[in-house]
Amino acid sequence: MNTQEKLEEGYSTQRPPMFNGKFYSYWKNRMEIFIKAENYQVWRVIEVGDFEVTKTNAENEIVPKPMSEFSKEDFDKYEMNAMAVKILHCGLGPHEHSRVMGCKNAKQIWELLQVTHEGTNEVKRSKIDLLMSKYERFEMLPKETIQEMFTRFTNITNELVSLGRIIPTDEQVRKILRSMPQDDRWRTKVTALFETKDFTKFNIEQLAGSLMTHELHLGAAVPESSRNRGLALKAEELDDSEPDEEEAAMLVRRMRKLYRNFKPGNQKGRNFARKTVSSKTEQGCFKCGETDHQIRECPQWKNDKRKGTGQGMLQ
Repeated sequence: MNTQEKLEEGYSTQRPPMFNGKFYSYWKNRMEIFIKAENYQVWRVIEVGDFEVTKTNAENEIVPKPMSEFSKEDFDKYEMNAMAVKILHCGLGPHEHSRVMGCKNAKQIWELLQVTHEGTNEVKRSKIDLLMSKYERFEMLPKETIQEMFTRFTNITNELVSLGRIIPTDEQVRKILRSMPQDDRWRTKVTALFETKDFTKFNIEQLAGSLMTHELHLGAAVPESSRNRGLALKAEELDDSEPDEEEAAMLVRRMRKLYRNFKPGNQKGRNFARKTVSSKTEQGCFKCGETDHQIRECPQWKNDKRKGTGQGMLQ
């Protein structure tokens, strides 16, 4: 465990849980546990109603007993009634306290909170139908762990329990197994559980432990095919990259060779230029045969050109 992590303290066992209008089902369950642990007769007052203190008169009629005639047992009953109201009021925030101020006893307070936050019977049935639809469509998500899946599943079943819809444990176990992925990694495990386990004696916690153990084995064992596939991909990448590198190296060598042949300081380039110039000079004039000039600078060619132009104009 990380020594820097701070452990949160648990809730007080002396004060009732507080309800401020959110997470009513959570508060309701905790409040019920708290009241039953304090005094089970107080919980009886909330569920059934106040203890009544009565007597039989001379006409054999049951009438309320005057407080002046109360015995110790009668006062104990009234204290139970008051204790139930006190605990509920101490567990409500300002807005919820204002909502129940008109209630005369603890049973009325509890029922008003139920109707307000859970709805009427029709609303409850609608919520149950919605939750049952989620239950039927429940399945394990692609990248979800077993623990995360069980948390989602338990949230649905707990909400159904709070609304009065209880699903048998063996049916829940079968539902979870049907919700597992239909691949080779899980199919064998699910089949083995269906064939070997008696689900009437196999609870949710045992199923979660069995599936989490299998999940750990799957995470620890890396398939050989995956390793081979990874090696093959790396080999293909190397094969694809080698021709590219060879072609690039060949191109660089060719460019260097061309640069050496044609750069200004290269001897072969100078000889090629000198030969080209000298060859043009040695050819000379095609008209008179002199080598000190070319045909466009030859006087004879210029004279013949003028004569030809003048004869053309006379004609």
